[in-house]
Amino acid sequence: MWARLEYDLTTRAFLQQDDFKNKMLDVQENPSTLNRHLKDPRIMQALGVLLNVKLRRPNSAEDADIPDAETTEEEPEPEDMEVPEEEREARDRKKEAHKEKEKGNAAYKKKDFEAAIQHYTKAIELDDKDISFLTNRAAIYLEMGKV
Repeated sequence: MWARLEYDLTTRAFLQQDDFKNKMLDVQENPSTLNRHLKDPRIMQALGVLLNVKLRRPNSAEDADIPDAETTEEEPEPEDMEVPEEEREARDRKKEAHKEKEKGNAAYKKKDFEAAIQHYTKAIELDDKDISFLTNRAAIYLEMGKV
């Protein structure tokens, strides 16, 4: 993990900051603390480097609708007759993605990491705008020592 962060130009400078190192050590020792540190953009950047994915930041107009990983709330649903077909399908995919996340959470609690990874991956395929699916999967990889 440390070698990857040192090698990447975007995260190398973070390794000189004690608070960053302490947060990364905290996550490494106890992956369930990951959500507590996600508001730190350095942690998000490091997570992207470690998982070899580009994480979008919600500060751009395109990504402004990505919910915070710690607080995802259900939006009130308008009547189905008023909603265009595409929006209805997107809403259904989002619901299905959250069902997959719940299945992943249940598998994680049983320490069935492979099943949990499959459920979180399916959730990401269904709704790639909810970063909590990715962070949950990342926490499992950290716990398994595969990062």
